Amino acid sequence: MMMSGEEQAVVVAVTAVTVRGVSIRDGEMKGADGSTFLEVTIATVLLSLPII
Repeated sequence: MMMSGEEQAVVVAVTAVTVRGVSIRDGEMKGADGSTFLEVTIATVLLSLPII
């Protein structure tokens, strides 16, 4: 499935905000493991692509 540039920009923006928000919110609790949050976010975005 091909996405337009605008759709890709929205996904990237949502991903960036999600990663930043999770890192800030859970950083103290779980340590600042950015890769873990990033992996979860990427998986979530990939799973939601068919819906978009």
